[in-house]
Amino acid sequence: MAEQLINNGNGVAPDGDPTTSMPSTKETLNGDSLNKQAAAATSPGHTLSSLPKSWRFTSLLPPDPTFPTPADSHKTPRDQITPRQVRNGLFTWVRPETQQDPELLAVSPAALRDLDIRLSEATTDEFRQLAAGNLLLGWDEQRLEGGYPWAQLYGGFQFGQWAGQLGDGRAISLFETTSATVRDPWTGRDETKYEVQLKGAGMTPYSRFADGKAVLRSSIREFVVSEALNALGIPSTRALALSLLPHTKVRRETVEPGAIVVRFAQSWVRLGNFDILRARGDRPMIRKLATYVAEEVLGGWDRLPGRLSDPENPTEAPELRQPPRGVAGEKDVQGPSDAAENRFARLYREVVRRNALTVAKWQSYGFMNGVLNTDNTSIQGLSIDFGPFAFMDNFDPAYTPNHDDHMLRYSYRNQPTIIWWNLVRFGEAVGELIGAGENVDTEKFIVDGVSEGQETDELISRAEKLITQAGEEYKALFLTEYKKLMTARLGLREFQESDYQDLFSSLLDTMEALELDFNHFYRRLSFIKVEDLATEEARKEKAGVFFHKEGISASGVTEEEARQRVAEWLEGWRVRVIEDWGTAAADGERTVEPAKEEERMAAMKKVNPSFIPRSFILDEVIQRVEKGGERDVLRRVMQMALHPFEEQWDGKEFDGVVYEGDREEEVRWTGDVPRFQRAMQCSCSSFKNAQYLLLDPSSLSLELISSLIGVITLLILDPLELLSNVIAHMLLGLCLLAQPFRVLIMGDTTTVMIVVIPSLRAPIDRAVDDRRKRGIDGDRGIICRSATRVSIKELREPQVVLPKRVEIQRIVTAIDGSAVIISSREEVLESVLDLLRHMTEVHVVARPNRAFDLQVLPKEHVISLKRLDQEEIDADPNWTTPVAVASKKSTIRVTRDVAYLELLSVDVHRVGMLLVVLRQRPNAIGTQEFILRQHAFQELDQAVLAHNGQKDAVSFSALSDAEHVPLRHVAAVLHEPFHPPLERRELVDQLWLQG
Repeated sequence: MAEQLINNGNGVAPDGDPTTSMPSTKETLNGDSLNKQAAAATSPGHTLSSLPKSWRFTSLLPPDPTFPTPADSHKTPRDQITPRQVRNGLFTWVRPETQQDPELLAVSPAALRDLDIRLSEATTDEFRQLAAGNLLLGWDEQRLEGGYPWAQLYGGFQFGQWAGQLGDGRAISLFETTSATVRDPWTGRDETKYEVQLKGAGMTPYSRFADGKAVLRSSIREFVVSEALNALGIPSTRALALSLLPHTKVRRETVEPGAIVVRFAQSWVRLGNFDILRARGDRPMIRKLATYVAEEVLGGWDRLPGRLSDPENPTEAPELRQPPRGVAGEKDVQGPSDAAENRFARLYREVVRRNALTVAKWQSYGFMNGVLNTDNTSIQGLSIDFGPFAFMDNFDPAYTPNHDDHMLRYSYRNQPTIIWWNLVRFGEAVGELIGAGENVDTEKFIVDGVSEGQETDELISRAEKLITQAGEEYKALFLTEYKKLMTARLGLREFQESDYQDLFSSLLDTMEALELDFNHFYRRLSFIKVEDLATEEARKEKAGVFFHKEGISASGVTEEEARQRVAEWLEGWRVRVIEDWGTAAADGERTVEPAKEEERMAAMKKVNPSFIPRSFILDEVIQRVEKGGERDVLRRVMQMALHPFEEQWDGKEFDGVVYEGDREEEVRWTGDVPRFQRAMQCSCSSFKNAQYLLLDPSSLSLELISSLIGVITLLILDPLELLSNVIAHMLLGLCLLAQPFRVLIMGDTTTVMIVVIPSLRAPIDRAVDDRRKRGIDGDRGIICRSATRVSIKELREPQVVLPKRVEIQRIVTAIDGSAVIISSREEVLESVLDLLRHMTEVHVVARPNRAFDLQVLPKEHVISLKRLDQEEIDADPNWTTPVAVASKKSTIRVTRDVAYLELLSVDVHRVGMLLVVLRQRPNAIGTQEFILRQHAFQELDQAVLAHNGQKDAVSFSALSDAEHVPLRHVAAVLHEPFHPPLERRELVDQLWLQG
């Protein structure tokens, strides 16, 4: 059997040196920086060759039938493994794409230790090739057998909407390994199994519209935060190494360098793995996957939690935190018939419990994932898939780090609710197994399911009750863990019920009202002695340590009021500390002895970090590595992330080695967050320093203007003052000159939102310079400003299960180009396989029986080009719309004029863009398509609604020496959907948005 598993690419790899087809390279590993991390060349642990490896996931679960064996995949040309729908399998054999001359930028010494790999291995060329995906450990290249990489299939609900098949679009797992250096706290075993994976390793069948690549920017963010969360005690996937791919250029908003992160986790199975099977009605596969999770991921059926003594009121259950384990066998059913818990119900509860504990830790430390879709929710309860994440700066419960999250679905305050929402979806996916009770193993149920009528009603009722009880357990366990963590962060020994309102809630209210830094408050509180708070004046004096260096920034609050409010809270905290840590003196008054005070302060410093990887720090590191070519800064930020509770790192001894850091850098990174870099936001796919800033225009200065150059999004108070403020005009003008952005201003009587989107400024400047070099007058005919008229029609279709698809087509023409209409039509492809591979518009409708009907319509391309001196461009033709709305994205056509004949590259502040391509002729024609998420046009919709019918133009003139052509406008109209019922809402107000 073992030989058969190996021959099929499953099981344990054969002994001996691995073989691979590594690309030739002239580069030798630069170990200077890595040697500082891997200081002891003779450290214990495995080499890569001796590291134990297995492939249990692929040996126990069915593969994609297109590649039934690893050899079938390996013999397929790599560029022929492209996105498609995968059915009847849970993973696809796929190897990483070969990379030339990869540069190993950094490793995590903690990750090496936890994987039981020698620290010195990080300096070998073998490690460098493994980290880039060029080395397949366990695969015999000549015999085409052994362990082989794979990518998982899963689906997911994204922003609450079913998104269909997702999967590992750029992640490829290499092997599993078991480490004896880490004890599993859940199973009690003295070893932990990890699955090692590459992110950014190339296209897979699950890449959808993407390229399978990862950019250096997001890779640095994931590399650092994975290890930082683990060091804080927050369950998380881990990061082993970060590699730069110097020959890989990745197109996102701009062309960026590619990178690969080597990451690992106890399991990469998500709730979305079950979602896709539920959507497809694959009962046998759900059972198979659930069995795998219980036996291989969660430690076995006997390690799952037994029934609580009072599952309907778990708060009163004494065993809530430590439920009985090992008391229920695989076939045992516990509880009354209407709520009988079989092994699958216990499995569900275990997943619920693990996620409840993790979310409590997120809330306690102010961490926000930013995009908690079901495909980003771990079956293991790990923090997973780091996109637009952030740690809280100023406490704001409504803050979300994801600028696409306009409904604040994934904001800080909503994270516990959203994770439970995701867990309910998981409960629905395994609901049949949960609700079957004692019948779950009968042949009739396994083969046929349940019969219509009473049997079905009983199953549904039981499943719903068990999910409801699990919800109560989730809430109770979350609150218990949250109270425990907050009690520790405040330096208290025991939690009292009054603490929740008197200390926890009142502190958060104070932080929010005064705009105080969340984590800084707890860290600075760790240094305050009770004796320093004896009087009201002393408490007011100490209150200042929690303020930002510029003072109180909250509007409508004076410094004296702020000091008074903090002092009142400090008095309540002082009383509780004395109650917990004090002893009664001879006069009966309780006091805290100096030794106990030092013990409390030391305990607080062990749970209140001095360093967390805030957004501004990561952004700085990214710029220094990507633009400045620095490398050692990665070592330093990782050292701080791995030891977050230190007060100083430089010169301190770690593991017997004196660490060499940068003291100035440490002070800056642990100090105040720069005012205009607080509460930064990013998109699901990339981080571009997008942020909303609250400004008072009267406080603008030239120094402030210089610090704001390049800021993506501003929210400025009091537009009437803004419009009359000369410095504000200068700010906007300088922003336009310094960055290739156009400013759209939308607002009402209280706010003005400046949404900055990319314009053609930079490419036009390059074109002008080129013409001047050739002796041509470069100014004439260049558009450097424009106006836009926006008219939105929003169409909502309640039964559609996928969000809308937005496709934008840009028209590029020359000044002297003649008016022309180009029309073409793409017919529906006959082959279903080709259809799924090349379809542009899909309509998915939810039917009563929960099956999906696929409807595809031919797509018509009609391009209307007119001369620039004509009055307007018709972007809303009156022919029948040939597009079906409500597949993942809908269709919008927008026309726009570009007055230059040279080839231009237009950067777009959205995802999925293609380059503009122009034909080299006077009436140059080019098209550009890119994806706007569903919330992109909702943002515009909301801005229009906020306008409250105000039709006056709000404009600022950009400073420019180029000749202006007459202003034009563009109308953007959402196309009609294919079928009713519809809830139609048309916004008739048209805004002139001019920059």
